[in-house]
Amino acid sequence: MKTQRFAILLVLSSGIAYCQTGKAPSLGLTGPWAGPVTPEEYRLQTVKWLLELPSPLQNGMVQLHRMGDEASADLLKILAGRPPLANAEKQTALDIVRISFEHPHSILKPENHQPNAALTLLQQLNAGTQDFVLKLKIADTKQAIFNALSTAK
Repeated sequence: MKTQRFAILLVLSSGIAYCQTGKAPSLGLTGPWAGPVTPEEYRLQTVKWLLELPSPLQNGMVQLHRMGDEASADLLKILAGRPPLANAEKQTALDIVRISFEHPHSILKPENHQPNAALTLLQQLNAGTQDFVLKLKIADTKQAIFNALSTAK
């Protein structure tokens, strides 16, 4: 009987001690849900995860529709701390920018209706490539942004 009580007490006390560490258990999860703390960090991790996916982008549409220019700002943050994008990543980055402005009425913050970071990102991508097809896709993305924003007014 004493052993059983001791085992229960040990389990309870270790559970309490574990909860006080403030660390979530590592379940081997990958993706944007793997541990960011603030909404900004979560959004940045989401964009970083989406950038790893192949083009045409099929995932993350709902999240991107809500972001608007924030998605492009996050892409610029990601680019600042890493080597230049590979061609496949450039295609996905263009998908992210285009999708984030596809439904302007879904963008949560009014300041993200202006494509300031998106235009900066598109200029950087255009300056960093000699690929004619990619340059055309950059121009198409820019035009899609302006078309979506003009129809939303």
